[in-house]
Amino acid sequence: IFQDVFTNDEFMSDIFPFELAYEDTIMKVKSSYKKPEDVGNIDIGCGNEFGGAEEEPAGAGESAPVEKVIDVVHNANLQPFQMSKAEFMAYVKAFFAKVVKYLQDNGKEDRVDTFKKGATAFMKFIAPKFNDIEIYVGASKTDDDDLSGSFAISYWEDDSAPGPVFYFFKDALKEVKC
Repeated sequence: IFQDVFTNDEFMSDIFPFELAYEDTIMKVKSSYKKPEDVGNIDIGCGNEFGGAEEEPAGAGESAPVEKVIDVVHNANLQPFQMSKAEFMAYVKAFFAKVVKYLQDNGKEDRVDTFKKGATAFMKFIAPKFNDIEIYVGASKTDDDDLSGSFAISYWEDDSAPGPVFYFFKDALKEVKC
């Protein structure tokens, strides 16, 4: 589990493969739309050998639309968060300063310059696409709270993909073993 270092909210799980980008400061995760009950289930190729979901009878569920969710969002209970581009850019500036202070206070001074370089490069990539991104925050965020923790950004890099790509700031997350 990857948790926000500021709020302890879960942001991601290692069940989702990710690649590091932008000087290893960004965790890039591909998502997909799934039925809520299928999020987090991993097919290991055993079929229904060990029980579980029963096969639906022919014709079942054909009339009702099937609810689908973005697996990355559903798994960590991420919440969409709306803000203007000006508000977003102001928050990002404060957030970056907060991450730098966190790194310095936690013996990770060697990551500061790398974080600044990678995070700046990422923002140069994503800021012009502001109207095409969605911002997500942790589960503990409520409408009345000021945004105090980390955030995730989703962006459709490829229209033919099964879901958007999510970007997480690696240095603002801590890995927690379950």
